[in-house]
Amino acid sequence: MNEIEVPSASPDGLILQRVREWMVQFVEAPNPLLNGFAPCPFAKRARLQNELFVRVARHESFAADLAEACAAVMDGSKRVALLAFADTEKWPVEKCAAAVDRLRETWRAQDLYFMWDHPQVEETVGRLRMNQGEYFLLFVQRLSELRMATLELEAKGYYQSWDADQLKDLIGTRWKE
Repeated sequence: MNEIEVPSASPDGLILQRVREWMVQFVEAPNPLLNGFAPCPFAKRARLQNELFVRVARHESFAADLAEACAAVMDGSKRVALLAFADTEKWPVEKCAAAVDRLRETWRAQDLYFMWDHPQVEETVGRLRMNQGEYFLLFVQRLSELRMATLELEAKGYYQSWDADQLKDLIGTRWKE
């Protein structure tokens, strides 16, 4: 199947459906506030070519869920992994930020990079809100691929609508050694 697999009307299935809707309707859609670019110009291809690992994860199974996501990216079967945590009350913003910082440090030598989205942290580019808004999302990608994509997007003018602080927050850590 070349889509995010959405099980029946189970709670996990509903979460996956909401994440898929956000991806298709927002992340993959060209937006005039981003000079006609989609928020992630590579997301649609990854989804349609089955290069995306998506799972509902839980606080109590974080280590196992993370290991599965990292393995999918490291073995090359998926280009991007996304873990969606609906139990956001167990993931306060400070805990998420600290966890992602540790993951970035720990996995950098294995060429993995982590990004996150939290409903309590509003991320905007100009007037455009980028957040999914419901779940704590943790993304895993190869750092080398993300750096190449960043350079490609920069050459195409993708970041022209971003201010310097946004660029530093978003992509500055990708280049930190």
